[in-house]
Amino acid sequence: MRMLRFIATAALLVALAPRVRAADHVDGPAASADPAADITDVFAWTSANAKKVNLVMDLVRNATTESRFSDSVDYVFHTSSAASFGATPGPEIDIVCTFKNKRGNRQQVRCRVGGKRRKIRIFAGLREDPFFFNLAGFRETARIVTAAAGGLTFDAAGCPAVDAPTSAALVDQLQSAPGGGPAVDSFARFNVLAIVVTVNKRMLTRNGPILAVWASTDRQGDGAQIDRMGRAGVNTAVTNPFFRESVPSEQEHHEMVLDEYNAAAEPAQWAGAFRSEIAANLAILDALDTVCGNQLLAGPSATAGRYDELATVLADDQLYVNTASGTCMQYLAVEANALGITNTDCGGRTPLVDSIDTTYSVLAAGAISGVGDGVPVDGDGVASLTKFPFLDVPN
Repeated sequence: MRMLRFIATAALLVALAPRVRAADHVDGPAASADPAADITDVFAWTSANAKKVNLVMDLVRNATTESRFSDSVDYVFHTSSAASFGATPGPEIDIVCTFKNKRGNRQQVRCRVGGKRRKIRIFAGLREDPFFFNLAGFRETARIVTAAAGGLTFDAAGCPAVDAPTSAALVDQLQSAPGGGPAVDSFARFNVLAIVVTVNKRMLTRNGPILAVWASTDRQGDGAQIDRMGRAGVNTAVTNPFFRESVPSEQEHHEMVLDEYNAAAEPAQWAGAFRSEIAANLAILDALDTVCGNQLLAGPSATAGRYDELATVLADDQLYVNTASGTCMQYLAVEANALGITNTDCGGRTPLVDSIDTTYSVLAAGAISGVGDGVPVDGDGVASLTKFPFLDVPN
């Protein structure tokens, strides 16, 4: 039944939001209008000796040798530290990278830590996109769901009724190519512009070993935030996925929500601004095994607010890294510890972990593993967790 729930959840996500290409590879109009400021992925993890923190910001979906960083944008890694997950963090210590155009089509990058020039290692340039996902299988599943879609009724918590036969029919298709055959990495042959930073963790962890990380691109001059990202896929998957592109008002509202999310620059305000929107969409996802109320952290009764707890967790859109650990194999490990799934992993997100599978496992089964999309690794590159700049050479 958990597998059926996952199948239908993923299918309906894609069916009603066909422009979503997972992670943050397709964004709101404000970010997409400036490709050099459009964040596709963010990664954060510790070195094997747990002395350094590695940070990666990927930009420009399907970048080419002609792609360039903007000399009018600040590329910011926002970090804050705390003694434990959920504890009050200390002040942000930001790493801000800027670019200056030089002769011969060259660009010079400078990064400051907490506003100061510090000894850190920096790379900026074209690399292979490490993100991997069976998008084609999802789109075919979406076609099937769309053809079978009917009227829905909702309970008092906003959870609709979905029939089991629809879910069962999608199992094979979700984890295979359209028409059958093995699943294929839909992002094979993609490149990105990457900013890679390695910094001594002592510069960032003054208030404790748990490091929160998110990234933004900010316009120089007025400081307006263009795009932001923490965990993989939160904005595209749960803020406003259910809309019809053929209805202008729904398309307009969808784009407005994406832009508002990307422009929100104060983490303390994110839950208040987006919890209700996220909770409404989680209610829809919860129904897709035909049983309302068995989603992770769902309340015990079908009343308003049933999905607020998980919505609050997702609205806190930051990567969490346990910098006391040098083992980094499990996405969402720090959050899992807080939920009683005991581990000693550093968490965060590395370019090797299957963040999509982990996300689906959490939403569908209440676990951090066990549910997959048929694409377990990057189809055209091999990232490293130890060899700087970590991402593979570009295609």
